[in-house]
Amino acid sequence: MDAQAVCGADDKMLQEIGINTFGDMVALRVFCKRKFIPSKEETQKKEREEKKKQLLTFLKSGESAGVGPSRKATKKVHDKKTTEDNKKKRLELGWLHQTGADYINVRAKDGGGTRVVELPGNSERSDIISYGKKLFYPNGSSPLASSDDLIFQLGNYKQEQVQATLSFPDGTVHPFTLSNYSKSNKLSKTQLYIMSRKIEESDSEVNMAVLLPDD
Repeated sequence: MDAQAVCGADDKMLQEIGINTFGDMVALRVFCKRKFIPSKEETQKKEREEKKKQLLTFLKSGESAGVGPSRKATKKVHDKKTTEDNKKKRLELGWLHQTGADYINVRAKDGGGTRVVELPGNSERSDIISYGKKLFYPNGSSPLASSDDLIFQLGNYKQEQVQATLSFPDGTVHPFTLSNYSKSNKLSKTQLYIMSRKIEESDSEVNMAVLLPDD
């Protein structure tokens, strides 16, 4: 008789296997329940951890850059870009990390600072985020946290999250690339930020309900 069977057995069944006193019956049931049958809290905790793990895998696969089913379609467009668009672009890349409700500029002494780099003009958000992670998180870690415990986004010069599409002054809309970003803003210099924040329990419980709905 296994633990689950013991917990569901009546007194007569327990007497048949040699448990005769009421005290022994109670003690055996309590032991089996605690030892072998997980509590409701333990089950819920395990489910939350599993959802968090699945969420992390999902987010890391797209680097939190909004890479969705349309990536293949947009990739075909990017492959046809002119040589000019594919040339290296000068970029000032900084790092913002969420502290409390705000994103704070990480200073050079803490591994941040503004880095001047050159990336292909057809670089997408996920490409820039991946580059930034290698730059600010060598070997996957920094003085603040491990990159595995964080969600990453790309921020503009206003320190706002960069969207998947860009609006040009002429009213047209184009997918984000580093070259398109420079053209749409018409800035003398291009400045972007890697924005990092810790994964929270709300990400696994709320976002997973959207990203991974029940069958």
